[in-house]
Amino acid sequence: MEIESNNNLGIDSKENTNNFRENINAENALKIRVNKTDYRTENNITIYDLYKKYNVISNDSLDSNIFYKISKEFFNFIKSKWIDEFANSKEKSMGTRFLLIILPSSKKIHYMPKTVDEDNDQDKIVDSFGNETSGFPKDATQTAKFLSFDDPAFSLNCRTKNEFYQNLSIGKNSFKTINIPNESVFNISGLSWIFTDLDDPSYKFEQAKKGIYHQLLSNYLKLKQKVGDSYQKQSCIKIICFEKNQAKLEILFDDNLTMQSMRKIFQRFNNIDIFQSNIPRNALEILIDKGSGTKIIWSMYINAIQSLLHEKKINRNLILSFFIKKIRAKIFEWITRPKNNFEIIEFFDKSEFCIKILTTSDLDITIMNPNEEYAYKLGLIAGRYVTFKKNADEQSNSLKDILTYSKYDREKLRFVFHRIGIGINISNSNESNMKNMLDYIKQNHPSNEISDDDANKDYSYFFYKGVFRELC
Repeated sequence: MEIESNNNLGIDSKENTNNFRENINAENALKIRVNKTDYRTENNITIYDLYKKYNVISNDSLDSNIFYKISKEFFNFIKSKWIDEFANSKEKSMGTRFLLIILPSSKKIHYMPKTVDEDNDQDKIVDSFGNETSGFPKDATQTAKFLSFDDPAFSLNCRTKNEFYQNLSIGKNSFKTINIPNESVFNISGLSWIFTDLDDPSYKFEQAKKGIYHQLLSNYLKLKQKVGDSYQKQSCIKIICFEKNQAKLEILFDDNLTMQSMRKIFQRFNNIDIFQSNIPRNALEILIDKGSGTKIIWSMYINAIQSLLHEKKINRNLILSFFIKKIRAKIFEWITRPKNNFEIIEFFDKSEFCIKILTTSDLDITIMNPNEEYAYKLGLIAGRYVTFKKNADEQSNSLKDILTYSKYDREKLRFVFHRIGIGINISNSNESNMKNMLDYIKQNHPSNEISDDDANKDYSYFFYKGVFRELC
């Protein structure tokens, strides 16, 4: 029972700690709010009915005389227990808060929400689950969340709570069956994924724990093994990806894939077992843009997965620009780190894998055209040159400059090579190191220049790929 009133109830204390008096101000009937159906005794009588039976409440109000008697009884019981507390309190003016719960019976009270079966006096309908119901729920689901049951902006026809479920024709009994089992949800890099075999919903996939690409391939191999090589039974897998945002779930990906579609995606590899062993761990997760601060941008990652599953290619310049942006955010940190840096090696392994599977149809072809190979080879030379100068103890700011230009188009790449030539000519390195450096340049110098049509393109990714292939 909850009381709505401006009436006062409390204890006043004087300087003499043994002198306490009650302050009970209840002149009028007190309006109350009470659950009339769900709290019951063991013999299934609602406490609301008991309140009325014993004349505790009438017209949903508590008589002020009854309130006074209950409060007086409470103070007589608690006063002696509070004397020491008030006597030792340094903040008597702060007061002490308390809550009075008035029960109509000394018997145990149970919370028993009324079920559909109790609504015998109401007309029943069959909801969308096929269950009979005479009412609709008014609470949020615990684990499964669809649209929003309490926010009109994200609900059907701007209806909320029980009207929301009425729109969906979900009755009280059916409501209890709406659930997402925890074991069915895979957490992959901060997003939640559900994979369901629509031909056998009870089938449980195994979590690969190596990123979404490994998970998709693992699911395909499991289904292939399950249905056999004949493919007479065409399994269909439902894939749902969602992000948990406070109390709501945002669906980022929802699609169905047949075995035929998955076979087209993964069977283009001659030896799928060898291919699987060479997939970098969390390969596609490199496309997650962590941005600045705690904000994560999922768009490139989700678009890449959608393109992969729909057998569409991502614009090559778009994905290269994304990787160049990531390199520039790390370049000053990378060029000062020691040799054999795992983070750098892993970045280029993953990024090369993404470029291959998302922008080409044949994984056996090279990912570099002649212009990109030109930038890559100059990157190899620049990386070897940095090591050459360090070994000669001739490091300077100008050495880092050739690795930190904002763009590596044809003009800048030519300039880098020119700077390397000057640096070698004025070096005091020993004869052996000098010969090794010149031989390396002769061996890796590109045979063709970048074409005029592509002279202004940014080849930073391939230049840095060459640089760190040497430095790491």
